[in-house]
Amino acid sequence: FQRKNPGVWIGGPIKKDKLFYFGSYEHMAQTSVITDQNDLPSLQPLNGIFPSPLHYNWITARFDYHLSEKHNLFLRFSHDGNKDFGPYNGTGAPSAWVYNANWSDQYIMGVTSTLTANLVNDFRAVYHYWQNEGPNANASDCNLPCVGIGLPAIISMVGSSTYTYGAG
Repeated sequence: FQRKNPGVWIGGPIKKDKLFYFGSYEHMAQTSVITDQNDLPSLQPLNGIFPSPLHYNWITARFDYHLSEKHNLFLRFSHDGNKDFGPYNGTGAPSAWVYNANWSDQYIMGVTSTLTANLVNDFRAVYHYWQNEGPNANASDCNLPCVGIGLPAIISMVGSSTYTYGAG
């Protein structure tokens, strides 16, 4: 198991007491392994330890603007992009794994108004886009001992609670 998680952020005033900015970027690269350990003696030759990579990218940008003594505005953008290769249902050989990829962008705008000493109004508008893809493993992902690549999913076998092979 190995995880690298570098990042950077920056922020400060653009115009004194009026306009401020903040931005950040974070990346995570993780290498781990999944153990496929079958419970039946007849399936033991199919056991294996397989790499399961994971990558994340997070980006945030925010601007705050002091409109007046009673009104403040902010704009924020957030991105979460991640991808991994691993088990579809938590177990099984790479022939049953998927490439999971997510792309998520969120835009938020808000205006906060102090109407009286006891009354504050907060208006928010949000747009969120999310896309997920999960294609099945390729033949090149399925090293020996690996069976079931290109076949329909077989997620059970009489007497076994761990057998999972074929397309996820």
